[in-house]
Amino acid sequence: MIDTLLSSAEPSIRYRTLVHVLGHSTDTPSMRALAREIRDSRLARQLLSLRTDQGCSAVDPRRNRLHPYQKWQGPHFTLICLAEIGYPAGDRSLLPMRDRFYYYSAFLPHDMKRREGQDHHNFLMCF
Repeated sequence: MIDTLLSSAEPSIRYRTLVHVLGHSTDTPSMRALAREIRDSRLARQLLSLRTDQGCSAVDPRRNRLHPYQKWQGPHFTLICLAEIGYPAGDRSLLPMRDRFYYYSAFLPHDMKRREGQDHHNFLMCF
């Protein structure tokens, strides 16, 4: 089973197997190279394909503005998915997505902030 995962064409599967199953350090030249493969992978490009010229994603057509919680397409979900696949840290082009989420979450009513606490936890793992 592990050999099958390690021979996957998808670099994120190999990365997650090495790190989360076999316990490899992420701070080695080979793992950094694998993270660069993830950054350039079809999956990462697809996740980032909905970015607008402002660097964010998912325009809400009803409001003609970006909405961070647009299911599977908004900045919140995009950043979490990138973190989950092992996308390497330090990509400054992702900052507009982060900023859009922070701006939106600053204006949530208190009871929504409490309900969405898990979302904030998930989001923070991206950084």
